[in-house]
Amino acid sequence: MSQQKLAGKVAVVTGASKGIGASIALHLATEGAAVVVNYSSSKEGADRIVGEITGNGGRALAVGANLAREADVRRLFAETQRAFGRLDVLVNNAGVYDFAPLDQITVEGARPITLNDATAYRMRAPSTMKDLDAVRVRERAALRRAKGPVGQERAAKTLYKAYAVAFEDLQPLAPKGEPAEDVVIALRDTARAYKKLGIAADHHSKAGWKRARSYVAEAEQTLKARVAATA
Repeated sequence: MSQQKLAGKVAVVTGASKGIGASIALHLATEGAAVVVNYSSSKEGADRIVGEITGNGGRALAVGANLAREADVRRLFAETQRAFGRLDVLVNNAGVYDFAPLDQITVEGARPITLNDATAYRMRAPSTMKDLDAVRVRERAALRRAKGPVGQERAAKTLYKAYAVAFEDLQPLAPKGEPAEDVVIALRDTARAYKKLGIAADHHSKAGWKRARSYVAEAEQTLKARVAATA
């Protein structure tokens, strides 16, 4: 038997009670993922997909949530965490649209489609920031305890990588022109600040270290304020 590519992973598929979303959910389950089958109105369809997955030895959960409502999005993510303890894959399949010829669709009619970008960000950001905070607390403590440039460089590089990973994770999902975009920019800038700190430690430059610490403090403060603005 071939190794399942997604064994041990958890996936959320929005709009998964029927059609393409249902097919995606079933396929992810065959690859070993535990699947959260999101639905807006068709509980019967979602339960059928869950039954098919569990009947074949997989793990699945149906969660009703209207993705146009932030409270529902937060609940969807919370129930995923409660049931499976993590989120690795998000398939943002759900959408709404007008049944009309393409040349007759107005800006107002098309606007709901853009909800998907914000939804994906809101679902992913809490998990990403939680992982980042765990690294940040550990490595900043290591940075304070470091007796010399070797320990300082190691901690700074680890922090740089953690912030860079968070930026790469959220940047494609952040809606343009929204506060979420400001958060990912701050993540990028904080990663760069820690990179400078690591370089200063590597070069044994006290002046460079002092400047880089100033950059880090400023970047961390900016990030904290921008994250608070999206809460």
